[in-house]
Amino acid sequence: MNAQILRRGVFGISVCIPKDWTDQQVIDFVEADSPCGTADGWQPSARTEENCNKRIPCEDREGYMHMVLDA
Repeated sequence: MNAQILRRGVFGISVCIPKDWTDQQVIDFVEADSPCGTADGWQPSARTEENCNKRIPCEDREGYMHMVLDA
């Protein structure tokens, strides 16, 4: 199994990624699939809403995590 884009938005994107990936690996994956287009590119979310600024275990794929990135 590979990393997946779960949801795309104008200013945010959510992904399902291997749990051992670094933030930079996640950013590289997302930028390659869906370039952000802003000067800073996609970055791990700094939002304070529950589950937005941390990795959450995927319920469907063992060894994978969900993560939100912002533009």
